[in-house]
Amino acid sequence: MERFDIIRGEFRPRRKDNLRPWAEGLVGRVFEWEAAWVIESGPYAGEWALLPRDKTGFPYGWVPASDVIEVPNAKVSGVPPQD
Repeated sequence: MERFDIIRGEFRPRRKDNLRPWAEGLVGRVFEWEAAWVIESGPYAGEWALLPRDKTGFPYGWVPASDVIEVPNAKVSGVPPQD
């Protein structure tokens, strides 16, 4: 992976004990992600930090690459249904 690479992948966090409340409903959804930087320290050191390309479906933050399962032909389903 290189900076600015785009992948399509399912959000599948390895750990769920540290998920933000808004992110719990996004587990299992497919998003497009952009490789932003290599994480330098902590439990994800050495992994790419991925940013969601659609801030509507995944509005905040970044995720480590290990929390995304690449599914190149999947339809993007990240936008939650509107109530």
